[in-house]
Amino acid sequence: MKKTKKKSNKDALFIYGTYTKIVENEKHYTVLQSKYKTQTAYWLLIIFAAIGIIFSAEEPGIPIDRMISSMIICFIGIIGNCSFWYEDIIIQEKFLNINHFEATKLEKKYTWLPQVHHQHLCFSHKTMLRSKNIFYVGCNIILFLILEFALFIYLKQYHIGFSITSVVIGVVIFLYFSRLMFVKAYTNELSVLEAIVHARKR
Repeated sequence: MKKTKKKSNKDALFIYGTYTKIVENEKHYTVLQSKYKTQTAYWLLIIFAAIGIIFSAEEPGIPIDRMISSMIICFIGIIGNCSFWYEDIIIQEKFLNINHFEATKLEKKYTWLPQVHHQHLCFSHKTMLRSKNIFYVGCNIILFLILEFALFIYLKQYHIGFSITSVVIGVVIFLYFSRLMFVKAYTNELSVLEAIVHARKR
C-alpha cells in the first residue's frame, strides 16, 4: 500500500514538473516575442534617423536624389520589419502555441493541475494575435506613408498623373501584402487552436 502511494506521489511529482517546465517554456517564448517587438521599435528609430541625416545634411553624401534615398531606406525598413514579424508571429508564436497545447492536454488528463490553459478561450488567442499583427503592420504603414510621399514628390516633377497612379499602385500592393501577413499569421494560429479544441472534446 505504501509502495503504491509512493509511486503515485512520484508520478504526480513528475507530471507537475513536466507541467512547470512547459509553463517556463511559454514564459521564455513570450519574453523572446517582446524582445522582437523592442528590436522592431529600435529598427524604426534607426530608419527615421537615417532619413533625418539625409535631409539635414547640406550636401548629400550619396550621388542620388534625397527622395529616392528616402524611398530606398523605407523599403529596407519594411523588409526588416517583415523579418522581425516572421520570426515573432510565425516562428516563436508556433513554439508558444505548441507548449500551450501540451499544457492543455496535461490539464485535461490530470484535473488536479491548475486549469489555466484549459480555460484559456480561443477568442483571447485570436485577440492577442490580432494586436501583435497590428503592431508590425502599423510600423510598416508609417514607413510606407513616408515612402509614398517621397515617391509622389519625386514623380510630381515629371507628370502629376503618373505620380498619382504610382502611389495608387503602391497602396494596392501594400494592402495586398498586409492582408497576406494577417492570413499567414491566422492560418498558423488556427492550426494549433483547432488541435486544442479537439483535445478538449476528447
